[in-house]
Amino acid sequence: MKRNTNKEISTGANNITCEYDSKTYQLGEVFFIQLSTDCGLCFCGKDELPICEKIDCSKKISNE
Repeated sequence: MKRNTNKEISTGANNITCEYDSKTYQLGEVFFIQLSTDCGLCFCGKDELPICEKIDCSKKISNE
C-alpha cells in the first residue's frame, strides 16, 4: 500500500480524522478515490495519514 501524503489530517483528544477531497473520514474508515485511470481503495490510518492502494475500478463496491 502507498501512503497518500498530500492530504490533511486533524486529530482530537480521542478522535483521528483524515480529510480527502473536502470529505472527512474517521480512523479505520474505508473509502474509494478516482485516479486518472484506476481507483484507489483507502482508509484513514492511525498514523494520521490516509493509506491507499491502487485497484481496478471494476472491483469497487458501491453502497450508493
